[in-house]
Amino acid sequence: MQQGEEHARIITEFVIGMILSTKNTEIIKTMKKLYQTVSLYKQSFFQKIFRQYPEENSVIEINNLLAQKPVKSITSDEIAKISKRYDINIYHVFKKNIFEFYAVYLNDCLKNKNLSDDDNDELKHLKTLLRLSNDDTRIIHDKLAGAIYEESVQDAIEDGRLDNAKIESLEKLQKQLRLSENITKKIFNDTRIKFLSDYLKNIVSSQRFSPEDEKEYQTTAKSLMVDVTMDKETEATLDKFKQYWAIENKDLKPLEVDINLQKSENCYFTTFVEWHEKRAVPRAGYDEWRFLDQGQLYLTNKRIVFSGSKKTTNVRLDKILSFVIYSDGIEIKKDVGRNPLLRLRKDIDIFNILLSRLLKEL
Repeated sequence: MQQGEEHARIITEFVIGMILSTKNTEIIKTMKKLYQTVSLYKQSFFQKIFRQYPEENSVIEINNLLAQKPVKSITSDEIAKISKRYDINIYHVFKKNIFEFYAVYLNDCLKNKNLSDDDNDELKHLKTLLRLSNDDTRIIHDKLAGAIYEESVQDAIEDGRLDNAKIESLEKLQKQLRLSENITKKIFNDTRIKFLSDYLKNIVSSQRFSPEDEKEYQTTAKSLMVDVTMDKETEATLDKFKQYWAIENKDLKPLEVDINLQKSENCYFTTFVEWHEKRAVPRAGYDEWRFLDQGQLYLTNKRIVFSGSKKTTNVRLDKILSFVIYSDGIEIKKDVGRNPLLRLRKDIDIFNILLSRLLKEL
């Protein structure tokens, strides 16, 4: 990892976590009121002999200075004296803590979602005291202020609608937070796209997509100004869910088939299947599915008709107690006789939904 990438990673982790840490051990807890005075570590036996001080105390002293004095009254000389006393480069050894001091202060300035001129002046002074670069403070600012802006965008579009008043409010917030247009534009776009994506996932979680669902989705996308262009896989999935809804809710269209139907009987599904039934395995003590025949299956509003190569079999719908769906077929559980397993090569889902509806309508 290059130095610049490492630098950005440290700041990003630091701001997201908002955890105060030292080089080896965490010694300063998150402040309730920005900064709290913390006791210094005592010298060890050998440190007393060699007149050394615990390095961690250097960052604690800076913390205590921030806890005891207004930021603008602290001078760079005071920070320099602390660094000199411990004979270390505080800005390198405890860089996470240095970033945190700035992040904590900035976070407090942003609590009202408005970075005033006074706040900005104090932050500039703190930046100088902590020897932070423009890149340092920009990354911290973009993370903290950006999170506030993102939350505000989420609140604005939670009802799936975006009007001029909401847009003007967000533009005002951008200026108050002193965020760049590039940052807010990305957050604004990403948040709207994610909202619409999550909205669609929620709609189709039942694997159904009604005309009303589609209309509301299109209306929401238009209001949020999001392009609803979909890839072929998504379109195919939605088409399938539309079909499911239609099978359950719209009038079923009868098929023209080459078998004799009874009076007021209509066929709604046909496909090629294999007919299996359970048979006992000799001397094994258990049953297994055994292939018996194959042929064309017809599902009507009165029965399941199987026209096999060996024989034709009917299963009346009013004799079906239930059915079990498998990955490659459906087991029909009847009130009497053997239960067949119909292995379908395709459209198991369609057969399942149709059979469910027809059984309910008996």
